[in-house]
Amino acid sequence: MAERLEKEKIIQVKPEVVGRLAGKYDIGAGSLAYYTIAISHHNSKLFVEMSFLEKTELLPVSETDYIMIGLEETVKFKFILDENGKAIQLAMTMYGEESLATKKL
Repeated sequence: MAERLEKEKIIQVKPEVVGRLAGKYDIGAGSLAYYTIAISHHNSKLFVEMSFLEKTELLPVSETDYIMIGLEETVKFKFILDENGKAIQLAMTMYGEESLATKKL
């Protein structure tokens, strides 16, 4: 795990930026279709939780790109923002497959 972390540059993100990413995202297609990704935050930290995944911290590599270490490979999360800077979609790449999830209103 430490070896994979060395490849990524983890940055600090302001709490107000992190807060705009939190919410529930529904995956619409692919092998994870119909799963919900729950993104929560505490201060400047972001967390992910799914039915098959306990609450796990996401590590920021940019204001919209995060990684999760702990599975066999690094899982990547890319938040897609609207013109006001609020997250509307989330692209999650896990085991080489990208799943696109739409934020619930």
